[in-house]
Amino acid sequence: MDVWVRDDIKKWGQMFGVAFQKAGHNVKQYVEAVDVIDTPGMAYILQHHNRAYRTRDKALAQALSAKKYIAMIPSNRENYYYDDKALQFYELWPYMPLTTIVEGPQTARLAMDRLGLPFISKSAQGASAANVDLIETQEQADEQVRQAFGEGIPRRYNLRQKGYLLWQQFLADNPYAYRVTILANTYAFVVKCIAEPGDIFHSSSHIVEVQTSLNDEVLRAIEYCSFIANKHRLSFVGFDVLYDQRTTPKTPKLLEISTGWTIAPGMLGCSIFERTCSNSWAQTAKTITCEQDMFDLLPKAFEQWDYTDDFVWPENKHG
Repeated sequence: MDVWVRDDIKKWGQMFGVAFQKAGHNVKQYVEAVDVIDTPGMAYILQHHNRAYRTRDKALAQALSAKKYIAMIPSNRENYYYDDKALQFYELWPYMPLTTIVEGPQTARLAMDRLGLPFISKSAQGASAANVDLIETQEQADEQVRQAFGEGIPRRYNLRQKGYLLWQQFLADNPYAYRVTILANTYAFVVKCIAEPGDIFHSSSHIVEVQTSLNDEVLRAIEYCSFIANKHRLSFVGFDVLYDQRTTPKTPKLLEISTGWTIAPGMLGCSIFERTCSNSWAQTAKTITCEQDMFDLLPKAFEQWDYTDDFVWPENKHG
């Protein structure tokens, strides 16, 4: 099988190619979509939250999605959703805390009444808790409405959030969240992201604990994300998940998904979990010792994953 890769800022395309070349596949380089010959095969593209890369690479992924015989890794759906929490909401809202998109000031008060104070306000774009606010008072909410449907809310990365508000129920008493990475719904690895004392945001602290055992909380998070990955055809995806402490037992809730993440030194040592033939998850003897270890899992994973994708790339109204 032909496997198409391209150079990128994180060298992930190169590592993807090395893994598939070792597995006996024919690895080819591409720069633009026109370089990829539309015969049975797959193409990998890195998505990066830096806006200069993000705009270009999303356009490239969209062009590649028109190829009839090329399977995209990540899938077309994942590339479309990348770094856009508003787009993710439209398909993945059943798994999230109560979330709403306000598209006009006239519906803002109804949204506030549904959510209650405090609640979380997010921009469609942003990483590591950037462009996320805790709205604690009616005055703060009213000011967001005024700005969003006026001059726009100033955001990091030289962004201005205008014409919509993405508001989400605040799940209190969560000192940590999980990042569950699922590869072709065959392999998984997990880190616990811990908030700074007195803070509510987990991803911005960069305090992580690698998960090396399949305890009940980790297993239920993996099973939950595996279900979503299978139902929505997500092949190369990281899920940010926390538990709703108000329910018994505690219920996992999805915050967002990503197809590009950082494997920082503090994340090395994660155990690799594998989905068995009985559709349960088990711990393997392997760990993630470097980024290449993650990619070396992919050839076998994609042998078992039906990565056919009928997703049609629609218009992005919040990009």
